[in-house]
Amino acid sequence: MAKVFWDLFNLSRGGKALATAYASVGATAAGMTLFVMSRGSAADVLTRSPFGTEIGIVFTGAVSGLISLYLTRRWMGVPGKLGVARALVGGCAMALVAAVIAGTLIAPLSGTVFAPIMLVAAFWSKPLLAAAWFMVVLMAHGLLARRNKGLRNVTRKSDSTAIGQLSALSQANLYHKHLQ
Repeated sequence: MAKVFWDLFNLSRGGKALATAYASVGATAAGMTLFVMSRGSAADVLTRSPFGTEIGIVFTGAVSGLISLYLTRRWMGVPGKLGVARALVGGCAMALVAAVIAGTLIAPLSGTVFAPIMLVAAFWSKPLLAAAWFMVVLMAHGLLARRNKGLRNVTRKSDSTAIGQLSALSQANLYHKHLQ
């Protein structure tokens, strides 16, 4: 049992990057959810919330951040300038998806509609909040790009190993562009 538990936390470099990206986005989403929800009448929000406490709202924000990163993961990790642009667009989508999920969990009917509006208003009134969110998104993008690069290197090595096991005639006929 101890070996299974130890293997759970004995992650590769790519696994650590993935876990760090999810943890940072989840923690940031939790903090932003509490910030956005406490700006107005916090007592009214807390009485309507199914959890009823700040801890419940923070937990809901963290879960919504994790789910939103999972849903928008295809926008992250692409190398180059196009990848950064995709990550910024994905960060916008991630913030709105997290707001919809958190709003739905905190106040099921009105929260679904008003949580994204409250988030956009918070970003508009506090540009440093938006800057902090996008810094975390770009950090997660960098971590996921590192993970994807490692996965591509492993795939490239296994492809060249498989090609090396073919006969010279098969290599010349099938993979002539790969060898040049």
